[in-house]
Amino acid sequence: MHANDVLKNFVNQKIKERNLSLRQVAAGTGIGASHLSAILNGKRPVSMEVSNSIADFFGMQRVELYNLLGWVTMDDDDEFIYRVREHSKKDPEFAQFMKLILETTDEGERKRLMRVIRASLDK
Repeated sequence: MHANDVLKNFVNQKIKERNLSLRQVAAGTGIGASHLSAILNGKRPVSMEVSNSIADFFGMQRVELYNLLGWVTMDDDDEFIYRVREHSKKDPEFAQFMKLILETTDEGERKRLMRVIRASLDK
């Protein structure tokens, strides 16, 4: 399933659970309603900034949403995620590289790149 479809299902589920409207979600996340609608309908890609805003709005860990979207997997354990987060704080270029990886629309390529990052951090 494509990240946009997963995000659409997730947001719709949360909207129902919390009795919200899409406009309320948009306002709460700081994402324009038309922009959010385009993302959820697959007309625009899901960016890291959008996913972060949505995770924050719904009170969940960002990495949990990354996992739902298929950007990281359960193989990317807490220790690995912690190391990526810490390395990103120390190295802005690494943080930018991780952002590009997470925004890669080719799932196979993203998973290959994440394996490279894991191997380099495991050294």
